[in-house]
Order: sequence, then structure tokens, then C-alpha cells
Amino acid sequence: MRKIKHKLGTILSFSVIPLLILSCATTGGKEAAETGIPKYYGYGEGSTQTQALNMAKVDAIRKAVTEMIGIPSEAANREKLEKLLYNSGSINAYVLNDTLKIISRSGVEENWQVDIMIGVNLKAVENLLRDNQIWGGKLTPGSPMGSGAKGAKGSPPPTKTAVTTELPPPVEEPKPPAAISPKEQEFIKRYVDKMTYMVYFNEKSGEDPFLMKSAVGIANKYLASQGRKIIDFEQIESLKKDREMVYEEQTGQAVGIIQWIAGRLNADVYIEIDGSTSGQTEGGRHYGKAMITLKIFEASTGTLLGSVPYSSPRTFSQVSIEDAVNNALQSSVYKAMPIALEQAKRYMQEYLTQGIRYELVIENTPDARVMNDFRKRLERKVKDIKTVSASIQQSIYHVYIIGTVEDLEELVYDVAETVPGLEGMYRVLLRGKSITFDTGM
Repeated sequence: MRKIKHKLGTILSFSVIPLLILSCATTGGKEAAETGIPKYYGYGEGSTQTQALNMAKVDAIRKAVTEMIGIPSEAANREKLEKLLYNSGSINAYVLNDTLKIISRSGVEENWQVDIMIGVNLKAVENLLRDNQIWGGKLTPGSPMGSGAKGAKGSPPPTKTAVTTELPPPVEEPKPPAAISPKEQEFIKRYVDKMTYMVYFNEKSGEDPFLMKSAVGIANKYLASQGRKIIDFEQIESLKKDREMVYEEQTGQAVGIIQWIAGRLNADVYIEIDGSTSGQTEGGRHYGKAMITLKIFEASTGTLLGSVPYSSPRTFSQVSIEDAVNNALQSSVYKAMPIALEQAKRYMQEYLTQGIRYELVIENTPDARVMNDFRKRLERKVKDIKTVSASIQQSIYHVYIIGTVEDLEELVYDVAETVPGLEGMYRVLLRGKSITFDTGM
């Protein structure tokens, strides 16, 4: 028996390979038990069906937590949540197993994948978050969310150290997003429908770039088939090669070069591909398996929105081990991409309620008091504004609004007209999500 094991170590073929998928729709519990209970989609994988099912439950709980406290807070508290909740071994206390529906189940031997829909005990989750002072989004100290029924199945017993209104939220936690208007909601919906995607691979994996490029091509092919705007891989490579010096000068390597390129190319979301493959020959038959992870990032900030792990069933080829591995890898990417795209749309829909981040650069800013006045007045008209740098020559801000860069331009003119000394401000440059003005001083 001959075996090989490597990471994405074979040339990809583009033939479509059928997956060994066993699907079923199993409904557990009574219909009455499901009434009014919020349900969440979950995906999991494991060496046994039970392990895969448990991981799918964890994924559903993670989505409920994200909905409750918001993406930024969930990301900021990820390590704490992993210990207290996701990897606690007590996941059944936070789901309602009688609402479980298995959407699909596939796998062979020690490689199983499960897609489910299940009710989450939001009250139990809320109690855990409050007890551990994890705030954000809809959840703030002393203000009950009203989620979940009283005495919901699986709720942990109340503790004597319940959080009270006197406990302030930690300083580092993001503030809850302001309510948005129907007009803003409609703008976000249109924005998400027209987002531009960029796909690249994890350069630190040490894989053959040619093979990783092929994996990126598979993902781009799927996105294009769904009518999504994509950034061509060659365009990324060209910018990466020509502008590494510019990147180092502008960022000091404070952000990853791929995130920087995503911003320069005006991407809204970028997806990072990583994975490994293995193959073996038994009795003249060739088998291959692939394990991949697609990580989804908001491009301007590099915020991790979600991830999609996927392991293929063991695939068969009469040609070679390489062909079997290629088939496994291709089917894995195509299987994972629909889930990644759905995650990207759903999480961006929520993430953008905080505003789209634009870079506002103002040249010639010798008077700090005038610029401070300008910033305070602009802050009243936007979702948020953060000072990146300020000097006599230039001031840079990150401004968050639910609108276009042209909307930001109009706001800047409106505010400038109310600040003595800035009445002559004019635009110098507009590129992607960055706009530059001169004060005219």
C-alpha cells in the first residue's frame, strides 16, 4: 500500500466530481415545542457522526452569540467564549435538541460532515454572557433582551453572582450600534448584493503557489457563476509584486499585505483558502481526501466574519493518487463556497449597521483647534469617526457612514462650511473608499 500526505500538493483538474452525500431531513420533538423558538443553521465535521453533530451545534450557538452581541464583540471575546461555551463540553445546555433537523449528512470512515437547523436556548446563552460580563450589540448591563422563554429547556440554574446594573461594561468593548433607518437598511441590502469579493490563499502555509492559485481559481469560478464581482488573481499578484515597497512605507506592516491589497483594489470581502490533502493506493485503487478552511474577512478592517471548514469524503480514481486527491480538493472547494458566500452576505448585513469605513485624508492642517472643531461637528453626522494621525501637513480619519463615498464628500462640505477657516476646503482625490481634501488654508 502506497500513501502520500501533503498540503494542496497536486495539480488541480477541473472535472466535476460527485460527492458521496447521504441527505436526510429528520425532525425531532413535537411541533409545539418549535413554536416561536429561534433556530440557527450549523455545520460541523468530525471523526464520528456524533462529533460532527456536536460541532454543528457549536456552530449554531456561535451564530446566536454573534447575533446577540455583534461581530466585533464576539471576535474580541473569542478566547473567553471558546473556554466558557464553544469548547466547554456543555453545549446541550444551550440548544433545544427536540427542535433538531438534520439537513444533510455525508462522510465515510473517520470523516463526517453534518448540516443542521436547531433551536438555541437564548436565555441560557444570555445568562452565561451576563455572568461573565460579555457585552455588545443588543446585550448591555442591566437591560434584558427579552430573548427566550422563561424556564427554557437547558437553562443553567441561576447564580448568586448575577450581573447587576452597577456593573459597567469593559472599556474595550464596542458600543452597541445605533438603530438604523429603513432607508439605511435598504442601502445595506443593495450594498451587500453588489459586494466585490477577493480570494487568495494563506501564504504562511508553505504550499506550492501554483497549486494554491488553482484553488483560488475554483473559488472565483463559483463566485462568477453566482453573478458576484470578483478581483482577478493576476491583478492581486501584480499589485503584490509591484507595490511591496509602497505597502511597507504606508503601513509599516501594521496590517497584512493581502488586507492592504484588498483595500487598494476596493474589495468588500476577502476569502482566504487553506487546506491539506492526502492520498493512498490500496490494491490498485487510488483514494484521495482533502481538508480545507475558508476564512471570510471584512476587507477594510480585516475583521474575521466567519470560517467554513470542510473535509471531503474519500474519493476514488482509477488513474492515480494525484487524480484522486485533485478530485477531493475540487469537490471540497465547490462544496464549501456556497456556505462561505452565504456567511459573507449574512454577516456583512449585520456588520454594516455600524457603517462602511472610509478613509478621509485632509491635507494642509496647521491649526489643531480648527481640525478638532471639524472632527467634533462631523462626528454628529456619521456613525463613528476615528483619528488615525494628525500633523501640520495632514490629518487622516476613518469615518463610518451608511452611504457612499460621495455621500461622505457632501457631509464634509456641509461641515466645513460651518467651521471658520475651512470654508475653502476642496477635494483633491477620490479613489475607492479613500477621499482626500485640502483645507485651502
